[in-house]
Amino acid sequence: YNYGEVLYKSILFYEVQRSGRLPSNRKIQWRGDSAVDDRGVNGEDLSGGWYDCKWLLDDRGVNGEDLSGGWYDCKCLVGGLLNWLVGWLDVWSAGWLVGWLVGWLVGWLIDDKGVNGEDLSGGWYDCGDYVKFGLPMAASTTMLLWGLVTFPQAYMSVNLLDDVRDSVRWPLDYFIKAHPDKYSLYGQVGDPYTDHAYWGRPEDMAMDRPAYILTPELPGSDLVGETSAAMAAGYLAFKDVDPVYAKTLLTHAQTLFEFAESFRGLYSDSIPNAAEFYKKPAVQISACDPFSVGFYGKFRGLDYNGIESHVLVLLYQLTQEPSLKASVEEIFHAWLPGGGIEYTPKGLAYRSAWGTLRYTANMAMVALVAAEAGLNSDLYRRWALGQIHYMLGDGGRSYVIGFGKDPPTRPHHASRASVSGTQCVVTETLLFHERS
Repeated sequence: YNYGEVLYKSILFYEVQRSGRLPSNRKIQWRGDSAVDDRGVNGEDLSGGWYDCKWLLDDRGVNGEDLSGGWYDCKCLVGGLLNWLVGWLDVWSAGWLVGWLVGWLVGWLIDDKGVNGEDLSGGWYDCGDYVKFGLPMAASTTMLLWGLVTFPQAYMSVNLLDDVRDSVRWPLDYFIKAHPDKYSLYGQVGDPYTDHAYWGRPEDMAMDRPAYILTPELPGSDLVGETSAAMAAGYLAFKDVDPVYAKTLLTHAQTLFEFAESFRGLYSDSIPNAAEFYKKPAVQISACDPFSVGFYGKFRGLDYNGIESHVLVLLYQLTQEPSLKASVEEIFHAWLPGGGIEYTPKGLAYRSAWGTLRYTANMAMVALVAAEAGLNSDLYRRWALGQIHYMLGDGGRSYVIGFGKDPPTRPHHASRASVSGTQCVVTETLLFHERS
């Protein structure tokens, strides 16, 4: 398979997820600015970042802070596959489009504000919608940076090193804005219920976009800690190419770690509608599922809400502790054929019906890093290669839009909605080819 092409098209996804003011050099021109007025409680600019599933223009805090921006979060295949293939990153941007990879988004979610009017535009939207959920965005950023720091030569070999740096910088810039002072962090922009009731382009959004802030009185160690990890990983990725920016990221990472450590608590207890949202049947794994929330065992895998395998591999790399080696090997004993994880007839490790490919793709990434650390290198690399190749076409079809045999053409993604009365011309740079 042409990994360079797959990486490129994976990066495009994250460009579509962008919130805020988008750059003029974007590759997908049908994305525009959105949620550029997202603000924090004190008026901090929180535009940018990635959207979570759909997208919005007027993200604002309770006092009008700008909270636009960030990354939209698509918690399925992208994380692990992108570290393999690096390419959906720029389609999920919120805010003003300044000219990046995706050129079909025209201008939305550029008014996200914090509770005091802070500019919260930017970042990534989550999945196919327009909420900016902090935990999935931070976890996705950490995962992508892990791949960049571990395998920079892979990006260089297909001339995508600058592209992936630009892609991950988008949510990192948003996290800087979302951290206006030492012990506060904006953890969410947008109401998930209002957002999921809207099906349309992010450029056309008009609903309120409330901003939710974490403080010592409303702690969220899980979300704050993951954001710290993302910024620390950003420091490693940029310290040799932009030391001033890297130092800024490191300072935020250290302060956020102190915040998370000093004021313990779960963000879902401090952001009520986040807790309510995760209780919904559509997003909650059944309690009868042996891999349900609360089962943190060897079958768990890796996603934004469970990073045990990731942590174990990193700790082993740092310490070479035999007990950690045994724990990593126990996890992969469960994931490899015959170990407990079910397999489909064509060879896909089937962890869960909800987001099937994300778990397997992410574990393929963990396997590659474990192999780099000298753990059963040939076995783990062969397994990871086989799983990724299934997703690229060995199973009979490709699961990457625009790539390979019979790829998806009608993704469940609100940005696909076209302007009433207009037609969409299909081009090679159009990530979601058949917008309705």
